Amino acid sequence: MNKQTSLTALMCLLVASAFAQVAQYSYISDRRFTSPDQLFGYDFKPAMREEPGGEPTEITVGKYSFGITRKNLYVEGPEIQGVYSLNEINTTEYGFILKTMNARDPTIQGHLKVVVDEIGQVEGLVFKRSNNDKEVIYFLRVIPAEVARAESQFFTHKGQQKVEHLDSLWTGVEIRPFLRIFNNMGGIQQRILPSDSVSLRFYHVTTVEEKDNKVVALVSGKKDKKKGKPSTDAADTDERLTASTAPMTMTLAAPAPNPEAAPGPAIRKTAEGETVDAMHRLGLDSVAVAAPDRAPNLGTLASLPLNLPADLPVDSSKLKITTTFYVDLNSFMRFDNGTSEMQHRTYTVNAAAERINTNARPGGDRYQWELDLNKQPAAYVYLDEKLNVNSIEIDGQKFYMRGQ
Repeated sequence: MNKQTSLTALMCLLVASAFAQVAQYSYISDRRFTSPDQLFGYDFKPAMREEPGGEPTEITVGKYSFGITRKNLYVEGPEIQGVYSLNEINTTEYGFILKTMNARDPTIQGHLKVVVDEIGQVEGLVFKRSNNDKEVIYFLRVIPAEVARAESQFFTHKGQQKVEHLDSLWTGVEIRPFLRIFNNMGGIQQRILPSDSVSLRFYHVTTVEEKDNKVVALVSGKKDKKKGKPSTDAADTDERLTASTAPMTMTLAAPAPNPEAAPGPAIRKTAEGETVDAMHRLGLDSVAVAAPDRAPNLGTLASLPLNLPADLPVDSSKLKITTTFYVDLNSFMRFDNGTSEMQHRTYTVNAAAERINTNARPGGDRYQWELDLNKQPAAYVYLDEKLNVNSIEIDGQKFYMRGQ
């Protein structure tokens, strides 16, 4: 087996692994494609097929599929199955055309036309295997009403989750994405299923400690003694502790968003491409910040109110207050050997910055919030002009809302 054959076989395995899920059609409303590069890594599973001069006929889910990467088109289906080399991709009046070429015989050429509607949703595919073959149309299906209703509770839809400002992100905002892209697997796009239980949660934990290490504590989101992480168990909330001479802390849960509260200090906003010369500091003295050359003139998150209990038997001036910000990523992962497990990852956020793309199209990524993670690559939250979350990038993956 030569090197080229080995690489092709490896890519086939990666594609098969990435889409090794319960079979399901690709629905028209699943995804929007406004540029050719958004096709890379996507796998279309049509529901109907129409041969020249014939009528559209139903096809079983997964019988035909078209997976697109930067170099190849992976096709499944009787008489057309194979790996086709991509020669070029062009934008057309109906959408996009991917021109294919046989790697062994460059004279054998074909194409895949991707037909989109006015907002970029794919309605169908037109495939021609070679010069001597005729075009065959493959239709995507409108999502059935019962499927749409059943999935509505599992996914965050485009335009559904609005975050008024960066401070508001840390009040327990939870995102349940519909699609993810694996950046470390060549940009393979994977449709998330409800059973995958994928979610991202943004929250903060504020800890109050008496400076002389004597404190009476009210605990909410108590830390797990074994893992050292905040607990979300309802039984740990609002637990009254007794006075002690041993060091103790008080942890307060993130307060509910208050539209009447004054906003936090202004975040330096820069146009796309400019150097970011200010970061927005999160928390108080104990919270780490970005390197000085990236974060001069730091501010604090004043818009996150701290509601101390009125009967706290401690002088509030003697309290040390620290705030830590987190992102939780939960996902049920399936592996090639047939095993699966629920994965939970928690990331600590040190600082954040906001950028603005003034040239973004309506509904596009106008705002980018960069989150400086502790000992990890930065994460990003992308929002449209109305501050609705479009996508989130973290842990080598990019997560999209349904219909994005």
